[in-house]
Amino acid sequence: MEDGHTHICYLTGDWPGCGLYPRTIAPYLKTFDKLGLDEIILNVEPQTLEGFKIMRAAVKKTPLQFRVFQET
Repeated sequence: MEDGHTHICYLTGDWPGCGLYPRTIAPYLKTFDKLGLDEIILNVEPQTLEGFKIMRAAVKKTPLQFRVFQET
């Protein structure tokens, strides 16, 4: 942010145990939510509804964008 960055984007790949991802990233999302970013972008594999709720609940102030991909 000292260099003028106002967005952060997390990009994940598909991996065994990806269901753990929402709980793994939630603490990081809470930290970044406090920095005054303009947006947090998550490029993630499809999640369960519960997984999306966990990630959404971690961010209170910053706009959060999900970009869901499906590799074929």
